[in-house]
Amino acid sequence: MKKRIVVLCLVLSALGASAAAQGKDFVIQSGVLISYNGSASALTVPLQVTSIGEKAFYECRTLTSITLPEGLTSIGVGAFYGCESLASVTLPLTLNSIGYGAFYECESLASIRLPEGLASIGEKAFYWCSTLSAVNLPSTLASIGKSAFAGCEKLSAITLPEGLTSIEYATFAECKSLSSIALPSTLRSIGDEAFYGCSGLSAVNLPTGLSSIGNWAFYECSLSAVTLPEGLTDIGDGAFAWCRFSSIIIPSSLTKIGDGAFSQCYWLSAISFPEGLASIGVGAFYWCSSLSAVSLPEGLASIGEKAFYGCYTLSAVNLPSTLTSIGKSAFAGCEKLSTITLPEALTGIGTSAFAYCSNLSSVTLLAQKPPALGQSAFTSGTRIFVSAASLDTYKSASIWKNHSAQLAPLP
Repeated sequence: MKKRIVVLCLVLSALGASAAAQGKDFVIQSGVLISYNGSASALTVPLQVTSIGEKAFYECRTLTSITLPEGLTSIGVGAFYGCESLASVTLPLTLNSIGYGAFYECESLASIRLPEGLASIGEKAFYWCSTLSAVNLPSTLASIGKSAFAGCEKLSAITLPEGLTSIEYATFAECKSLSSIALPSTLRSIGDEAFYGCSGLSAVNLPTGLSSIGNWAFYECSLSAVTLPEGLTDIGDGAFAWCRFSSIIIPSSLTKIGDGAFSQCYWLSAISFPEGLASIGVGAFYWCSSLSAVSLPEGLASIGEKAFYGCYTLSAVNLPSTLTSIGKSAFAGCEKLSTITLPEALTGIGTSAFAYCSNLSSVTLLAQKPPALGQSAFTSGTRIFVSAASLDTYKSASIWKNHSAQLAPLP
């Protein structure tokens, strides 16, 4: 019996010494945990701590689990930066904010439960937590910072809470396993590169109140279907480049399509354009090789450089009477295009606009005044028909002299 008591006393003494050692390892000032100087693998932060300070556990590589106390309201900048073995974090219900890079490159963190009451997640808070596969976002969350979950390659599903109005730059970029995303009805904007490289994302339901989609927002996603809502006013550069949908309806609220917005969407075969669309950006439909016909709406004034470059199955193009300019190489490489009518309002045709259109046998040009013409706008085998009244004007115009042999009066 005596021996048991002695052993028990020794165990309790050891535990007490360990706890005391851990307590000494914490540097706490006015409720802020400034730093931790120990090497324990499992920690419980003292109750008096109300905030985790900047880089408090910076690169604590032996730390595997930690419990933060009730009463704690904030986790500071880079608090657990580079804690590569950290696999378990217990957060208190009192937590209000998670700071910039708080869990940056915590490579072993596979899941985390964020408490109700949390209002903000800072930039790069969970940046490249490469094994993070599950995270819940509480209903109280009002903001998620730039690149907050970027590089979380195992994250498969996320539901964004109602009340959230924006998704910032690269918030979920390179989340390659992300296959399900639920967006709130309150969402108004999706930032640049928000879902860049989310190659597992095949479907997304965009809410009706959404007004803007940023540059490269869904670049290289596997989206097989998407509906652009009415009220959408801006689609950024490369927003849907390399996506996999076969058809798209552009809403009437949209007045411009950004540069490369749908470039290299190889499966895209049908587009519906609204009246009111004023411009199509550079390379907007670059190498959309399944696109066979487009009818561009009245009101459209300009087609950007390489807008339909390499659309080699495009065989029918209807241009509106309002069109004034066609950019460089806009239809270059459209090998199936055999004939096209250019409107009377046209004032400029860019260099190589119809270059490499090997089957383009005839162009009907309705402009009475010869439009400005870039070099090699048409292939040598293309016949260009203009009104008999303006034929001599075209032939005498210096910029059209190289094509004088191709000019002929309208039949």
